[in-house]
Order: sequence, then C-alpha cells, then structure tokens
Amino acid sequence: MKRNYKMRRKEAIQKAEMKEKSIGQLGERAFIALEKAFKQRHCCVCRLVRETEEQHIWFFLYEHTGDPPMRHKFDESFGFCHYHGQLAAEVVREREMMSESAMARLYETVVMTYREKLEGLSRTKQGMKALGRNSSFPGIPSTETCMVCETSKQAVVGYIGALLRILDEERHRTDYVHSDGLCNPHLALAVRKAEPDMKR
Repeated sequence: MKRNYKMRRKEAIQKAEMKEKSIGQLGERAFIALEKAFKQRHCCVCRLVRETEEQHIWFFLYEHTGDPPMRHKFDESFGFCHYHGQLAAEVVREREMMSESAMARLYETVVMTYREKLEGLSRTKQGMKALGRNSSFPGIPSTETCMVCETSKQAVVGYIGALLRILDEERHRTDYVHSDGLCNPHLALAVRKAEPDMKR
C-alpha cells in the first residue's frame, strides 16, 4: 500500500514538473514571438493569435485528418465555424496542401449529418418554426464548439499573460511603446488581467 502511494506521488510530481517545463517553454516561445510582433504593424496579440489559428488548421489538415479521435472531434463539432472555415480555405489555397476533393471528403460526414438533421426538422411544425427563425438549430452545436476557436481562446490568454510578464523589462516596454500597441478588446483584457497585480 505504501509502495503504491509512493509510486503515485512520484508520478504526480513528475507530471507536475513536465507541465511546468512545457509552460516555461511555451512562455519562452511567446516572448520571442512578441519581440518580433512588436516590430510589425497592428495589434501584436491579434497577429500572433491569427498565426496560431493558421498553424492549428495546417497541422490538423496535414497531420490529423486520418486520426480517428481528431476526426471524431471535428465531426462532432460540425467542422470549423464560419470564420475558421474561411481561414482553412485560405490556408489550403496558399499552401497548396490539399485538393478540393480532399477537402470535400473531410466535410462528407459533417454534410451528411447536417442533411439528416435538417430533413428531420423539416418534417415537424416545431422544426419548421426553428428553421424559419434566425437562430441555432436544435441538435446542431453552436460555433463555440469549433476546435480552432478553443485554440484561439487559449492563445489569447497565453499571449496576454506573456505580454504582461515581458513588459516588466524596460527594453521590452520601450519596444512596446514604439509598436502599434493592442487593439481595444485585447487592451481591455490586458488591463483586467493586470488589475489584481496592480492592487498589491
């Protein structure tokens, strides 16, 4: 019993150390990315989040379309949301990584499921009312389930946190002051995250 407890405790410590190490590496990458983004036009967080979204889409299309768990997640969330669907189309066109037929096959299950659900809704009065309203359809998830949206939200939080830490150094503060700064939503988020530290 004691041996099992010691083993579990050792495993828990190792996992915590690995997590801490990965967070440290992520933070380091974020600092380097922010340093470069300060020298470019527009909101540095918007730029980096967009790059993260494109990378996520590219990795999914290039590496994971044949991965059953990832495909199941994609199918369950009814593909990408409208915005990330358009971005995926841009990524495919720019990188010439997939044919149109391959992209169509990726959406085959999604389209079939949509068709079945819409046909089912059209058979009932309640379903027809739902189709007539400009709202989400019953049984069809909202855009909040888009896998790239999840990545995007995590990236915003990560880059805002990294930005607040990097601004502790005078050199980086100077770089930030001479940059285009943040857009209004990301500035408001940064201020909200910084407030608890400012009160200490």
